[in-house]
Amino acid sequence: MKTDKPTLADITRSVMSVPPLAATADLSIDTAQNHKIIRHIEAGGIRTLLYAGNANVYNLDIARYEAMLDVIESGAGADSWVIPGIGPDFGKALDQARLLAKRKFPVALTLPTNAAVNPSGVEKGMKLVADAMGKPLILYVKTENYITPAAIGRMVESGHVFGIKYAIERKDPQQDAYLAELVKTIDPKRIVSGMGERPAVAHLQRFGVGGFTSGLVCVTPAVVLSILQAAQAGDFDKANRIAAAFKPLEDIREKMGFIRVLHAVLRMAGVADTGPVIPILGELDAAEEAQVAPLLETFLGTAKAA
Repeated sequence: MKTDKPTLADITRSVMSVPPLAATADLSIDTAQNHKIIRHIEAGGIRTLLYAGNANVYNLDIARYEAMLDVIESGAGADSWVIPGIGPDFGKALDQARLLAKRKFPVALTLPTNAAVNPSGVEKGMKLVADAMGKPLILYVKTENYITPAAIGRMVESGHVFGIKYAIERKDPQQDAYLAELVKTIDPKRIVSGMGERPAVAHLQRFGVGGFTSGLVCVTPAVVLSILQAAQAGDFDKANRIAAAFKPLEDIREKMGFIRVLHAVLRMAGVADTGPVIPILGELDAAEEAQVAPLLETFLGTAKAA
């Protein structure tokens, strides 16, 4: 696992994969299956693994959180950048930051929350979290009222924030006043488009962000990496053509729940036995899987042919 201080090159070299977290029948973190997922992702050329939303860190108790840290630290390759999520609330983030202070992970991602927050409080609180961890944060920005671009600029300047996972949804991702202001405030290469393949190419082309996150990269890592590589080469037509294959499956993930669908998809695609979802989320039922299955089959064919 990469343990040195991150640089902008770490953002631009790889798609940021967001894997689910495999569990055993008794809800223990499954070492073997999580390592299998990591090996599959790395075999496709991906070198960044983010254990946050899709890993359902929202619902992990401290014991399972520490078990997850053990598993992902031991499973990652020597040059893979592994980023654990923390939060979403301030108290939980602070407890987890104190744990991470004793670990070798170079950064952590803050999970988003709209509960009892305002921008000035977020700036103050996340500085305290970063100080407790002794390392910088990647802020997950999902709503405009979470934190201002100016505050982000101050936190980057002070060293409390390394980067941004940007996930404010827009009808047209190329029309985004907040993101336009943010790329004027900080180096756009510090920003990762944080909503999968659907807006990623627009964010790369229009705003010059450093990369993007993906859940389905855990299924077809080399294909997703080719989207980033095409965009970085200026071939946005090719990048959009490949990304289009992801839309139907991403749409049903949004409809049924991004985390729980991806959890099932990795099992259905034969990547790993992901086991049960940590509550309070739940698994897809048979009817839901029946809706996902043909979309997955089509995706696997079209994505690999793109």
